[in-house]
Amino acid sequence: MKQTFTVTLSDSGVNLLTTGGDKVEVTLSQAQIEVFDNYDGSYLVEYLITQQGVYDLTVTVNEDTPNVKTSVITVVPNVPSSLDSTLVFNSVVEVES
Repeated sequence: MKQTFTVTLSDSGVNLLTTGGDKVEVTLSQAQIEVFDNYDGSYLVEYLITQQGVYDLTVTVNEDTPNVKTSVITVVPNVPSSLDSTLVFNSVVEVES
């Protein structure tokens, strides 16, 4: 299941940008990533990680070295929830009475 986060840009005066068009590059080790321009100064990042572990995250804006931000994402196993999960059987289950 893909997860998302939003990158919101601001100028040097910490004023939020209100237009899109910047080149936002996101790398996340061993993950599939897509970046979508919301055209309002924010960018939606969708990513898919299939294994638990610690992943390095880098966000670069307009290929500018001072505009590189790094972080870490930690993925841990999740306990299934009856509210969020669907149980599917592939074969008939016989119950003796």
